[in-house]
Amino acid sequence: ITLEKDGTISAKTIIVDQIKVTQDKMAGIGTIPAGQIQASINNPHIDETSVILLTPRVPLNQLITVTGKSDGSFTVKLSRSETKDVQFDYLIVSDNPTVGIGPPPSP
Repeated sequence: ITLEKDGTISAKTIIVDQIKVTQDKMAGIGTIPAGQIQASINNPHIDETSVILLTPRVPLNQLITVTGKSDGSFTVKLSRSETKDVQFDYLIVSDNPTVGIGPPPSP
């Protein structure tokens, strides 16, 4: 295990009972407004290789899908619009240790 001065921990395997993520960092809440089919979420921790996990906060009879990712944002889409706002939680998983945090730690 390696602990860097900036707080970065490197290890082969980590076993934990709970992970806490700071709101508006690697996790957050998004909304697709009523009558619309997509929303863009800006977050500096996103890049094209990020995995984004979505959980709708309302029951849906359709899928909610990440349809695009770029540095700093991602797009979420429905196949058809809903009559009420669709709120969703998201969690960003990144294998790029430099996304959103400045220069990489020295080896």
